[in-house]
Amino acid sequence: MKRLVYLALVLSIGCTDVRLWKPGELERISVELERPVPVEPTQTWGFVPKPGETIRYRVGDVFCTNPSKELTVPFKLLIIMDYSGSMDNSDPNGLRIQAVQQLVNRYAGDRSVYFGFLRFGGTVFPLDGLGQDFTNDPNRIASALQALAANNTVQDGATNYQESLEWAWDAIDEDMRQPDQIPGTRYGIIFVTDGRPNVPEGGNEDQALQANVPKVRDRITGCNGYKAFQPLNTMIEWLNTYFINVGGPDPEASTLLRNMAEGNGMLPCDADNWGHGQYTEVTDPGDLDFQLDLPTLRKVFVNRSGFAFIHHHLKASYKDGEMVMARDSDGDGLPDFIESTAPNPSDPHDSSMFSADTDGDGISDLVEYSLGMASNDPAPLTIYDRPAVDPTLAQDGMLVQLGKIVPDEFDTDGDGLTDAEEDFIGTDHLVVDTDRDGVSDYVELRYGLNPNDPTDAALDGDGDGFDSKAEIEMGMDPHHREPAWFREAYAFNVHRGQEFQVEDPVAGGAPKVRSCYNFNVSNILFRRPLLSDGTEGNYNVFELTFIDQTRLPISEFDYVSRRETVKAIPENDKPAYYFRREFPATW
Repeated sequence: MKRLVYLALVLSIGCTDVRLWKPGELERISVELERPVPVEPTQTWGFVPKPGETIRYRVGDVFCTNPSKELTVPFKLLIIMDYSGSMDNSDPNGLRIQAVQQLVNRYAGDRSVYFGFLRFGGTVFPLDGLGQDFTNDPNRIASALQALAANNTVQDGATNYQESLEWAWDAIDEDMRQPDQIPGTRYGIIFVTDGRPNVPEGGNEDQALQANVPKVRDRITGCNGYKAFQPLNTMIEWLNTYFINVGGPDPEASTLLRNMAEGNGMLPCDADNWGHGQYTEVTDPGDLDFQLDLPTLRKVFVNRSGFAFIHHHLKASYKDGEMVMARDSDGDGLPDFIESTAPNPSDPHDSSMFSADTDGDGISDLVEYSLGMASNDPAPLTIYDRPAVDPTLAQDGMLVQLGKIVPDEFDTDGDGLTDAEEDFIGTDHLVVDTDRDGVSDYVELRYGLNPNDPTDAALDGDGDGFDSKAEIEMGMDPHHREPAWFREAYAFNVHRGQEFQVEDPVAGGAPKVRSCYNFNVSNILFRRPLLSDGTEGNYNVFELTFIDQTRLPISEFDYVSRRETVKAIPENDKPAYYFRREFPATW
């Protein structure tokens, strides 16, 4: 049995409930009931109203998404190490390499942190087998550390800042272009040296340093033209420099390395626009302690594509050459007129209008009908587990529960299809909208669309001027053209207000942000379902389904569905009541 729960999908946070309809008393409003033109259908499968007693509902409220969340984004660190000949004097025991090892060990279990390495002297010396790659593979990192520790210096013992920074630009640019690059990835550089740059510029030590300063700055900022279209400091979060100074005060070298790190100007040629990082100077390499300030991202959820209102007991359907509002007594998405009151046991496709899973195999009649499978197999080879259904509805054949519906062990993504059903259909049980067309897998199936086809929701299959997604929103049939009078009489009138945000205070931290919307749905026709004992039920079940996602997705689990169902009972609710809530002044 799958028991996989993703916290990102949990809908309750503290004292704030993310219900689509928040708890509160109903305000009942009496409205004048007008008999629609033409008259309500009187077919035997339809609702036979008494004059003046047509019941229609309006539903409205404010709904809010999940709260924002802080998380560490994928981070790739390039460690540039000075291996010039002077290191045999400044760091004869390779303590800087041990400090790198300690840093790597600190993040050994964090798969979101990647490492790249470069040695430099008079030129650059990439590591064999790694080159310009970034990796979080423990074996490749271990091999890189072993290569770093194998030698303390390189043969060409000069100090070339410029070429090492050029190599860094190439490495990061190449990585950004990888097809498997994760959105939101950030980069940083640790630059470790024991002295001044003395090549490729000529002259004595002071002359070489002064000639290097503008060119080193150019390699970071592009101010004098090096990669000016995308300077290195626009590709990274920060450049941190470390000066192992064992030879006494060297203000010129300290100033250059400090400027490389700490410049925070915003214009390309600001005097202090360098690395936006931190500078550290030590007189003992054993004092090196490399720290990472991993960037975080506040991921704000927004409603991606409106919502779908589902009437579980009524469906716009095509029958005998005309559109009708057909009863769906068991709420399975199949109108009563294609099901039976007493299914023929010898017909494997004859399903019951009083049971949403006629053969009890755990796969609903809707799924089996959509795939052309037997929905009335008295001896199925396999029985699939289903979640328990609401006891007040189970006796009437309904699979839908009442209230807020959250993911569970049977329905990992919470989209309304069990994991077993998604295996049959070929959809992803971890993603509510497998084909990313803005309509959840369950809703697509209910309206006869293909949840594996990313194009069908945007098509106007019946040529009536409305694409399939718009027809679903109105509760109409995407595959058959409705007459104008039919749409006017029975289509849902849906309105969603503009997005606004509220903040939930968090003790000791940044407030959580929710995106919120006003909405209302009107012109919802009530129709009593038939019961297996020959009587009529006194209720209808309505559902709202929302798809939310973060503005900057980093994984599929930031793409969630929220569902809630409500039982409408006219005898208690009165005709045309409105679910009205006052939005809380403070949350």
